[in-house]
Parts: sequence; C-alpha cells; structure tokens
Amino acid sequence: AMILHDAAPGNYVIMDETDIPSGLSAENTMYIKRALVGGQRTPRKLIACVIGNDAENFDGAFDYLETQQFDYLVGPHDMDATEAESIASWVKTKRANDYTYKAVLPDVTADSEGIVNFAGSGIVVGDQIYNAAVLPASWLVRL
Repeated sequence: AMILHDAAPGNYVIMDETDIPSGLSAENTMYIKRALVGGQRTPRKLIACVIGNDAENFDGAFDYLETQQFDYLVGPHDMDATEAESIASWVKTKRANDYTYKAVLPDVTADSEGIVNFAGSGIVVGDQIYNAAVLPASWLVRL
C-alpha cells in the first residue's frame, strides 16, 4: 500500500498499469509504476491512498487502510520527516493491536519489527539518481 500527495484525491486498488488513475501527477504515476515492477514476482495489487496536496495529516488514509489487507506501506515520494514518523507511529500502534502491517520509510529509526529503515542518497538506478524517500515503492514488493 502507499500514501500519495496529489491534486486528485481518492482510494484506488491498482492491479496493473492500466488501473493507474490518469489524473495523477507524473511523479506519482512513476512511483506507482516502480512499485508494480516487483522482484521475483509482480504484486497482485497495490492500494494507493491519494490525499490532497493540502491535507494536514494522513488520518483519512489511515482510516481507509485499516479496512484493507496489505503487508507493506510506503509514504509519498515527497514526504518529510514528520510524515515518515506519523506513518511509523501508526504502524507501531496497529502492531500493538495484532495487525501485522510493516512500513518502509526513509531515514527513520527502525525501533520496531514493523519498521524498515530505507536510508541512503545518490542511489543510481539506470541513468536516474534517487534519494531514500523515492525508492521504497520500488522495494516494497521485493521484501
């Protein structure tokens, strides 16, 4: 599952690239496409919770995600440290209540088995250079 910032909010279940909403930004579209690549196998589905660019928090996304089945969660490719900590806190709270969610987050303390700290900068993939916030979607289905 992933949470995204965009001008076209909504909740989407994406089975393949043809399900990617056409109103999303180019950055979010690529973020989703990277997640759909997979590793040894492609994911069966990807849950995308798109919140408005002006949303103050992830509460609406969290409410929706509680009704869905998923293994790993990533945040927006442009998330800041406060947002990453918000996701980490939500995952840890849910795990304390018998949910098995995990989150792949950039540069956060992995103080729970539900938090995967994905740290780094200058990560080269092909001819592109990424930071840790952008790549977790690519690795989300490989874990």
